[in-house]
Amino acid sequence: MSYFIAYLSRAALTHHDVLFLLPMSRRLLEMASFVKQTFEPVVVTTLYPRSQIDIYLQVIQQDGGVLQACINAATMALIDAGVAMTDYVCACTAGWVEREAAIGKMPFLQFWN
Repeated sequence: MSYFIAYLSRAALTHHDVLFLLPMSRRLLEMASFVKQTFEPVVVTTLYPRSQIDIYLQVIQQDGGVLQACINAATMALIDAGVAMTDYVCACTAGWVEREAAIGKMPFLQFWN
């Protein structure tokens, strides 16, 4: 039986909110749990008996889309490490505002119908 664990930490000055300065805040635990739940069905753990696959993610800068960036970084790290996966995982943020697609929160992005 293989074990799959995800760790998520944040650099000290990534956000001004006091909740993010705690070493393991509730938001970090939720995001780490979501990353684990995302990759458990994708990684072929039967090829790695009696082993543990750990994913360590550290957020250095937070400008939005942290969970999506963590999922994409974990996918790239697993591919680079040669870990067998059934498919690649990709994450992005999108929205729909007043009949226009809103991709991200940056003002310089284009909006289209």
